[in-house]
Amino acid sequence: MPQGLQIWDASGNLIFDTNTLAPRILTSVAIGTTNGSQSVTIPAGNNVIAEPRDSSVSATVSGGTVSWNWGTTPSNLRNSDTIDLLLI
Repeated sequence: MPQGLQIWDASGNLIFDTNTLAPRILTSVAIGTTNGSQSVTIPAGNNVIAEPRDSSVSATVSGGTVSWNWGTTPSNLRNSDTIDLLLI
């Protein structure tokens, strides 16, 4: 049986497939315990996804900005985290 990981965006487009792409870490962004954003440099012609190490925080990349949101996680349960930006 084949194995791998595939990720689709909200529109149903396949944006990541380990069977055809090998992701590389572009950079990692250290974040605190509050919602925020940070500018990042993305090489032209590359697709990037944001992958938080803590499942309590969600992250997105749009243009040259990575944004994160802790959602409904109570502030006393948040720990400083890192978001890896992957070139795909």
